[in-house]
Amino acid sequence: MASAPGNGTVSATHPHTITVCGRVYRTTMQYPVSHASPNQVAPATGSQQQHQKMTEPSAQKGRHAAAKSQTEAQATDKTRQPVSAAAAEGKGKAAKTVTKTATRTATRAPKGTSSQESKGVSKGSGSKGSGSTASAQPTAPAVTTTDATSAHASPATVEGSLERNDDGTWVLEIELPERLLVHRNAGHFDQLGKKTGTSVQLPSNVRGSGRGVAPVVITGAGEEALTAAQSQLARLVPMLIRDSRLTHFVCLPLASDATVRALETFQQELLQVVEGVNCTIFMPPKGFHVTVTCLKLLTQRDVDRAVEVISTAVQDYAALLNGDKQVLLRGLGSFGVDKGKRKTKVVFMEPSLDPSLGGDLQGFVDGIKDAVCRSGLPSIGKLNEAVRLHATVMNSKYMKVDGRKPRRQPLFDATTLLQQYDHHDLGVSPIDEIQLCEMARNPDGSYVVEARIPLP
Repeated sequence: MASAPGNGTVSATHPHTITVCGRVYRTTMQYPVSHASPNQVAPATGSQQQHQKMTEPSAQKGRHAAAKSQTEAQATDKTRQPVSAAAAEGKGKAAKTVTKTATRTATRAPKGTSSQESKGVSKGSGSKGSGSTASAQPTAPAVTTTDATSAHASPATVEGSLERNDDGTWVLEIELPERLLVHRNAGHFDQLGKKTGTSVQLPSNVRGSGRGVAPVVITGAGEEALTAAQSQLARLVPMLIRDSRLTHFVCLPLASDATVRALETFQQELLQVVEGVNCTIFMPPKGFHVTVTCLKLLTQRDVDRAVEVISTAVQDYAALLNGDKQVLLRGLGSFGVDKGKRKTKVVFMEPSLDPSLGGDLQGFVDGIKDAVCRSGLPSIGKLNEAVRLHATVMNSKYMKVDGRKPRRQPLFDATTLLQQYDHHDLGVSPIDEIQLCEMARNPDGSYVVEARIPLP
């Protein structure tokens, strides 16, 4: 894709963004990335329509085909418009915060887009590369790439400092999260260098579990090679984020003293009912919770941003609880691979609020999840899709056999369990806060809490 040095690259407008290390990566899809469906194929361009028109057996057929194509395009736009509007619409402070973040990265709008939409701030500063001091220090263009035929090549915006050395070589330095620069990803950067004829140098001793950023230094014979490398990096970054591990989750904690004791007793009963399992299959009672959404927060800046978004959402949607801060834990459900419950992975309690008090737990949780989706932070939630409310009691991915986890997640027969305990009542658990937790446990089985957001 053509790029004018120093002038950025023309790109299509994208409905979603992801924010990493304070920068906005624009993408046509939300995480987790799914393959494009046949209905997502881009419409024919004007030249393609003209070619089709010329190859029709008659001019009459050509006119009918063009008219039909225009009608279908207008109908498609009308169908998509409410979805786009809903996705862009936020509530209160959350919407203002998203807008502010989305304008940090400079990209040039496509032809036909208003100048108001194309404004942004580009970060670029002369930094040292290998070799002598640069004689010229232009700012590296913010490159955006788009591939309509591949769900793996998500468009992104990557910025860095571009420098020319006295020997004629060019050096591009870009800071990326350390989590993306671990050893298992080194091969992707080697391939990038081979494709563009550049040398890619990764920092040494990066922390795969850290929250810092580190420089990636790309050296090439000319500015054109560096622009190509930056374009390839714009494709690579979203793929690395997509393939990285989840780091945090948002939850409603349910680990009150009374709930912990009731869950411990219940789990001991279940060991006598379910065959082929042991105590390692159970959720530690002090980690008992209702999951809202899971995220990939690669830097401390991402964590701070997530806390800000969640805090605003809690304030915006807390009224849906109608003052009810007591979660009822009644009835069991399961996740598995068949409807007969003979091949089950997860058994959970079904949380709810007292219906007589008029609170809406589902709406409250969905509001927080949607706020995270709109923020651009990489998460597994989908906008306007309801969260399946559940508090996990048993999960076969926890289970160890002879002290080791099996290579494949085992399945167990939950038929008798669900019949016998279908209406089991675990009592009431008070909720007074939302937590952002790491995907890590303390010795007592509770999760490491990153932030606590009290309910108003």
